[in-house]
Amino acid sequence: MDPQPAAVRGAAHRQPATVHSGLLAARHVLRADVTVVTQGPGNLGTGTPWGFSGVAAGEAVNAAATLGGRPVGSLRISGADPRPRHRGVSHHSLTAYGRVALARADLVVPDGLPPRLAAEVESALAPLSARHRLVHVPTGGLDAALRALPVKLSTMGRDLDADHAYFLAAAAAGRHAAALS
Repeated sequence: MDPQPAAVRGAAHRQPATVHSGLLAARHVLRADVTVVTQGPGNLGTGTPWGFSGVAAGEAVNAAATLGGRPVGSLRISGADPRPRHRGVSHHSLTAYGRVALARADLVVPDGLPPRLAAEVESALAPLSARHRLVHVPTGGLDAALRALPVKLSTMGRDLDADHAYFLAAAAAGRHAAALS
């Protein structure tokens, strides 16, 4: 009898059919302790709260929890986006983690944000704290690590210096996830 679930048998050589089967393959085939689930490349957006491919982050939280994992959410934080709905914590993160994610997740808040941005982030996340665990992560050394990457960082046409908080939030989420393994 094959010790691997049927959903993951041979999955290392194929694209998984669902987030669930991808998570199972990462754990049982690749023996991963941490799996990063992300969207992209590219996003689909209609300018509406539900018409954005990023709400799938909430479904990834549900899948990870359903399979016995510990979900960690990376918040889309920006201090530079000119659109009000994306400043502070983007409405996409608030929808994905506040409305779509039914399971509890660690939502990572990077320490060291500029005071005004930090206050906006805390205010936006307050309603989510009833369901999720807000985890403040130290960011010492993350800027240097981001600058040392061999690839050019870009979000919505903005580089690391133009929207530092965005990249810092992702790096802090990675730091937290790595600390859990």
